[in-house]
Amino acid sequence: HAIESNNTFIVCHSDKSPEQCGVSEVNSLGEVIRSFVGKEQINDPTYLSFDSVGRVLVRVGRKVVLMSKELKNERVLLDISSDIDTTRTARDAWQRINYKKETNKLIVNVNYSDASSDLLIYNWK
Repeated sequence: HAIESNNTFIVCHSDKSPEQCGVSEVNSLGEVIRSFVGKEQINDPTYLSFDSVGRVLVRVGRKVVLMSKELKNERVLLDISSDIDTTRTARDAWQRINYKKETNKLIVNVNYSDASSDLLIYNWK
């Protein structure tokens, strides 16, 4: 997944080897400006969003990780494990996140193996 930011793109990338997983900023020519790779908290990222001040929110499995605009200072912002319906099997891949600046809501989509889904909505500034 990728999102645009002031003529550059923030891209999440996954690989079989954890040292290649992470988040990078690239220009329109595909040249890497900066990267954050090989860290345990960013193993297998799947979706990105920006918060109200331009920090990067990264969906990693059942967690949302907050990173600075410079792709540094990562910390787990949210672990949704306790909010998932345990009577169904959640699929960790391709679950989207979206931050709505107007309402200060972080929206997390959870897909289940039975083709159903839930929207989890959190207040966050």
